[in-house]
Amino acid sequence: MTASMTEWSTTQLDTETMKAHCPWRRFFARSLDLLICSAIYELFTSAILRINLLDRSFLMGMVDIYMSFGILFLLEPLLLSQFGTTPGKWIFGISLSKKDGSKLSYGEGFSRLCYVFWRGYGFQIPIYNLVRLYKSYALCSEEGEMSWDTETLYRVQPNRWYRTIGFIVAYGAVMCISVGARFWGSSPLHTGAITQQEFVENYNQDAKFLSENRHKKDALIFTEGNNCYTISDSPVIEDYITAMLMESDIPAKMEITETDGIVTALTITHEVPASSDSFLTYEQPRLLSIRNLLYAQKGFHRGFLPPKTTFTLTDSGETVTANPVVMMVDHPVESFTGTLEGWEMTQTISYDREAYTYLSPLEMIQKNEEGPEATQPYTLTFSLKKLN
Repeated sequence: MTASMTEWSTTQLDTETMKAHCPWRRFFARSLDLLICSAIYELFTSAILRINLLDRSFLMGMVDIYMSFGILFLLEPLLLSQFGTTPGKWIFGISLSKKDGSKLSYGEGFSRLCYVFWRGYGFQIPIYNLVRLYKSYALCSEEGEMSWDTETLYRVQPNRWYRTIGFIVAYGAVMCISVGARFWGSSPLHTGAITQQEFVENYNQDAKFLSENRHKKDALIFTEGNNCYTISDSPVIEDYITAMLMESDIPAKMEITETDGIVTALTITHEVPASSDSFLTYEQPRLLSIRNLLYAQKGFHRGFLPPKTTFTLTDSGETVTANPVVMMVDHPVESFTGTLEGWEMTQTISYDREAYTYLSPLEMIQKNEEGPEATQPYTLTFSLKKLN
């Protein structure tokens, strides 16, 4: 009996049905399967271990890719042995089995995926993987049978518009999970009415999550008394440009105020004499303070759009409506004040504006080479205070 490729349950099929001349459908199906595995890996590493996968070296990035493939090696053979398809293949109307119509065993599915990883993806080795993908595309277009398909029978349903829509929706949903995992990993460890120790843990964890490099530079280090910390000025070898321009720096201080064991205020102070050629502005610690004290409070939206409030620029009297992080980013060296959800956020900065200029993104102020000598020191006072 001769069967059509569109038949789903036929057991006696001609040799043409063993082939699948649909390279793009097969590629996008596997891409979705791999993306799902990558999302599972990110949920574990970002949301649970709180590791920022965006701040990774090339070598660690390759490790992340292989870990995602490792999850694929666990799940795909299991799905093929139980259902004859995977989420990606199912969306595109593709299923496969052995020549006699029975499902692949777990071992056969695993062996097949080994060939795919080798002959299809080139072990994911940069450049070589692109060569293997192109050759696989050409072979699938011409012959419809890959080296890992010799013992496999394909059943391919007709392509329909809703399969493309289903792929786009599924891909978008999985991407939202990945982004959500990264966002959760950067959210405060402790929320609500937090203690000094919990705030410091929040702050240092967030600095580390955002960047190992920033963590070395901006970590809170206990110095004196019960609530005074130094914002680390440890040398940062990786940040070569900044290190080259910054001969020395006076570290900023943070003082934390507790009431009945709960943090009710923090103040960052930094003063640099007028004789300094250049210095850090400690913009990042101010952002970390907002994220890990203000946004850790109950009542604050922990999503992608934190609440806005009206800030007043002290020097000009101009008002700006923005959320605290955006305000800090847009006005890193300006004085302002504003209140939000029972907290007051105040920043007071003074320096000789004719002698210094703010450079971004190095987060530093540097004396103009041809400008006048500074006549006043740079002073910064940034505070978050809970209002009664």
